[in-house]
Amino acid sequence: MDAQAHGYAVGAFNVEDMEMIQAVIAAAEAEHAPVFPQTTPGTLCARAAADGYTSLVIDGSKLSLEENIALARRVVEMTAAYPHRPAVEAELGRLGRKKDSLEVKHGDDLYTDPEEAARFVAETR
Repeated sequence: MDAQAHGYAVGAFNVEDMEMIQAVIAAAEAEHAPVFPQTTPGTLCARAAADGYTSLVIDGSKLSLEENIALARRVVEMTAAYPHRPAVEAELGRLGRKKDSLEVKHGDDLYTDPEEAARFVAETR
């Protein structure tokens, strides 16, 4: 990768509206830096892939494991049709956000279950 070879990072920014997209792109152009503007709703994945996005993020973390696997598999299969094969990042487990109140009963509750992760990867390739 060019970034690794030349010692710089490529920022990935979750964008929710046109103003955010414009701000990210304007900053990237001003700095002559590559960026990954990311849209996360699954319904936008097909359009984003068709428009040339190289990275798609889907968040099925609030779904059951089976539903999350099915969602991720659909997106991975859909992107296989594009020559640039966008990378698909999927969320697994519970994502803690500052605005959420997370009730943790055991210290491990915040960590991804390795067996679930292995199953998720195996079933979404």
